[in-house]
Amino acid sequence: MKFRFEKNVLDLLEGSIDIHIHSAPDVYPRLLNDVELAFSAKENGMRAILVKNHYFETAGRAQLATDVADFPVFGGIALNLTNGGLNKHAVKMALKMGAKAGLDAHRACRLFREETKAMWPTLPPRSAPMSRG
Repeated sequence: MKFRFEKNVLDLLEGSIDIHIHSAPDVYPRLLNDVELAFSAKENGMRAILVKNHYFETAGRAQLATDVADFPVFGGIALNLTNGGLNKHAVKMALKMGAKAGLDAHRACRLFREETKAMWPTLPPRSAPMSRG
């Protein structure tokens, strides 16, 4: 499936690696499944993709998509509560499957704010705009 982007965007995809794509199956509707996404990325000249999910590890799915599409697909594990949070056992097993591990973005932000509150009690509230200068 060729992406329907302007030529300048398609040129940027050539040789690129997308490290954050949410695909089906998922608890939320997604446009493409892992295999369809791998074929699309390959057809559009990309180098690789990393499929993500907020609730489940994706390393096994990524390996299947790689085998079917003959294209590098990587999986990962988000260290959020459905995977036990900072769960070294889940990470160990996911890494054995070839996963890339990282904190879930939403949880990581909350953890950062909780951990830094004692050090910097004057942090602006979450809804306050950040000053750039």
